[in-house]
Amino acid sequence: CNLICHVGYTVNSNCTDCYLASICDADSPCMNGGQCIQYSPPDNYTCNCTGTRFQGVNCTDRVTNGSCPANATSILVLNDGTINVPLTKPVCIRCRFISNQGDFISFSDGVWRKGSTVLSDGDFSGNVIISNTSNTLFLTLVHPATVVDVGDTLTCSSFSADQQSVITIGAFNFLNPRVSPNGT
Repeated sequence: CNLICHVGYTVNSNCTDCYLASICDADSPCMNGGQCIQYSPPDNYTCNCTGTRFQGVNCTDRVTNGSCPANATSILVLNDGTINVPLTKPVCIRCRFISNQGDFISFSDGVWRKGSTVLSDGDFSGNVIISNTSNTLFLTLVHPATVVDVGDTLTCSSFSADQQSVITIGAFNFLNPRVSPNGT
């Protein structure tokens, strides 16, 4: 058979035509470094955007600096405490500091730590996203279970604000409905 097909296409068994072998190879639908995952039939796919700083069907929607992604559980932290969130879904922790007068303090030197280890944007295979505004430090955990476990501590701190907040990861339990002995 002398039939030559374009990239992503394969010669059929009769050597008469080319057919789409994989939309991932043919069209590269996932943008900005997203990973294309092929399903059957050959034109059914999904994009894994983890660690790309993009989201959406084809990894084209930029995760905006200084905000939480739309698909993440968002938590505002103003002081020490425990957060009880599922470690199976994205979570975004927003850290702010308040002055004695009750105003939010501006800072640009915010740091997130897990235990005593400083976290950096892109750590844990892209599962850590750190961004900020003038008075808020954001920590997004794309797949939290790859970064933290129940009992771990995360610390948000700023030298210029002279403050820190220590957050402990608590156990998350779904509310279970009460079921009577007869199943109702």
